[in-house]
Amino acid sequence: PRTPVLQQHWILETKEVIDFLTEQGIVFGVDPMAVRKVCDSPVFGMDILVAKGEPAEEGKQGYFEYFFQTKLTNKPVIREDGTADFKAIKPVETVKKEAHIVQYHPAEQGKPGTNVCGFDIAPKPIKELAPLTGKGIYMSEDGIDYYAEMSGKIEMKDKRITITPVFEVNFDVGTDIGNVDFEGDVIIHGCVTNDAYIKAAGSITVDHVVDNCSLYSKKDIILKSGVKGNENTIIQARGCVTAEFVEFADVVCGGDLYADVLFNSNVDCDSKIQMVGNHGSIIGGHVNAVCGIDAKVCGNEFGVRSFILAGMSPEKVARMQELKEKINDLKAEVEKVGDGLLKFERIAGERGL
Repeated sequence: PRTPVLQQHWILETKEVIDFLTEQGIVFGVDPMAVRKVCDSPVFGMDILVAKGEPAEEGKQGYFEYFFQTKLTNKPVIREDGTADFKAIKPVETVKKEAHIVQYHPAEQGKPGTNVCGFDIAPKPIKELAPLTGKGIYMSEDGIDYYAEMSGKIEMKDKRITITPVFEVNFDVGTDIGNVDFEGDVIIHGCVTNDAYIKAAGSITVDHVVDNCSLYSKKDIILKSGVKGNENTIIQARGCVTAEFVEFADVVCGGDLYADVLFNSNVDCDSKIQMVGNHGSIIGGHVNAVCGIDAKVCGNEFGVRSFILAGMSPEKVARMQELKEKINDLKAEVEKVGDGLLKFERIAGERGL
């Protein structure tokens, strides 16, 4: 409170000031030493702090602790020297059944404070976070821990955890294990060779070299050690394709393509080709990307012919025109059907049907 302007011959006693503060309802946090100082050395016309309340201690928000990687990438890691580390790519995280995948740390409510009048100062209430949802997981009864209900690929999107089946092989894949057609992700920790055929509704990841084979994915294809193909090697993905190098292969992808070297390969990319790493080279073959091509080197000085096109290829333009014509034809058919229905309804009305 503001010190009253007093005549200089008035003498203030500490007890009198404290009693005065009490009469004014100030009963908490009074500092007797500060009051005594004011009494011993009065200061007129200024604010003097003689009582201070205790602020409320705010609580802490609850949070989830994840025991798996929530952010994965299909892009290579660029080292400081400019080279690309394709081995560091980890597009898929897998877990075993009953694995402890998440722990919730509950919110900590704050502690109330007290103002100088002795009344509580309530802290801001902290609400608990909503439980996680997903597929292939279950929660403990106390809502603290989450576990994998099955073995497979785990991923998180929009705070929703999903575990789906995964076909995982720890050795080389060839014709000896037969064709692979799997409704999920496929992970091969060896090579893929000998006319092997792999088709996946999810992504395909291969740790070692891919050569004479066919790979088809409805999502991404990640080839950490590249492709040493021949005229029969086919790589097709609706999503992105990532490979350290691609030699003598046919590649079709709907998303971006990441590679260090493309050599004598036929590449048809509906998005963008990004040549990353130390070489960043396209040598030989036919390469087309609708959304552009980033490369350090295109072609070479030894006369290997390289056909490179950024934008819509003539084949894609022709295909687009063909689809437009089909759409127009279907629209005309729909209009004919509509006219026929209207005519039928009119005749039915005239005949009282």
